[in-house]
Amino acid sequence: MLIISILILLVLIAKLKLNTFVSLIITAFILALLLGMSPMKIPEAVLGSQGVGNILGPNSVIFIFGGMIGRLVTDVGGSYRIAKTLIDWFGVIDTNCICSRY
Repeated sequence: MLIISILILLVLIAKLKLNTFVSLIITAFILALLLGMSPMKIPEAVLGSQGVGNILGPNSVIFIFGGMIGRLVTDVGGSYRIAKTLIDWFGVIDTNCICSRY
């Protein structure tokens, strides 16, 4: 089962170009099904107090999905637009002047 789950993970990440965290969650669900776990108990086992939730803390899923959204914003050019808007509002700051004070 371990080899099957590793192959599934590699296919999801390398071939389908899925996000790593999403691929890990999908692989964990598939592995749990292959091992005969009840489908109703899988979310608690993977994301609950015995799974990722116990290791990374209760906010880990929020942090990871926030990172994914940040990456999506960067990929579509949103970060450039945000930076350009802030520069238009506040202007360009001379960093040499700031650094020379310290």
